[in-house]
Amino acid sequence: MIKQNTAHIIRMFFKRLRKYAGKMKKDGSAEAIHLFRVEIKKLRAFLRLLSLELKKEDELKLPSKIKKMYKYAGKVRDRQLRHKRMKAAIKNNKQQFPEIKMVWNDVAEKRGKRENKLLSDEDFLAAELKLKKKLPNEIGAAAVRTFFRLKLDNILSIANKGSYSNEELHTIRKGLKDIIYIIKLYHSEMKIKLPFTFWNKRQEKAAEQLAQALGIYNDLCVDLSFLKRAMKKNDHTKKNEMQSLRNIWLAEKRKLKKEIVNSIAMPDLF
Repeated sequence: MIKQNTAHIIRMFFKRLRKYAGKMKKDGSAEAIHLFRVEIKKLRAFLRLLSLELKKEDELKLPSKIKKMYKYAGKVRDRQLRHKRMKAAIKNNKQQFPEIKMVWNDVAEKRGKRENKLLSDEDFLAAELKLKKKLPNEIGAAAVRTFFRLKLDNILSIANKGSYSNEELHTIRKGLKDIIYIIKLYHSEMKIKLPFTFWNKRQEKAAEQLAQALGIYNDLCVDLSFLKRAMKKNDHTKKNEMQSLRNIWLAEKRKLKKEIVNSIAMPDLF
């Protein structure tokens, strides 16, 4: 891949980022926030790959202003998802939890002062130009192979333990997603084949399914964290009802973790 093409890929990333940021400014829609965050994750994976070609780890970093907007968007997205899940839980369990009324203060979505967190088109253009100055002349097969190997080695170092913390499962998911993002980038954006065979279609599907399950598990962990915070803001009666709801979610979490651990124990990817 020549430098002109790497610059073209960066340009496509920033074009989409500006589009989603514009929608976030307009209405703060959950879809726009989600798409913005996914695009940032894909861009980060690509920058890590490019850094390997430069042989300088983290040489190409996400600009600080964009990183701050990404973190802010993550907080809003978490509040949106938790609020949606809590409302659904109460609606679906009216008889069991008739009195739960969340005190959302810092748990529900906040939109105050969000404009100060969102970047302008000029901010994105400046960040794009800054990155383009450091792009490698080309990306060789060795850099791609090293990128995948580093990700898999990190996943294996955790998988071989046989017992996983929530943070370790999240690390496995991030590693899988980085690999999936680069594979899809080659196929969908660059329209070329990977320089070597890495996963076959069956393995790629298995990786996506495991990453999806890990994403649901991570959401459950965050749900429980938000519920714990909400419990502190309600009276004794509602706390008891929330504890009952917490027990239901904990059971879901344990069941899903068992399924995930079984999948990791019988890997189709490593």
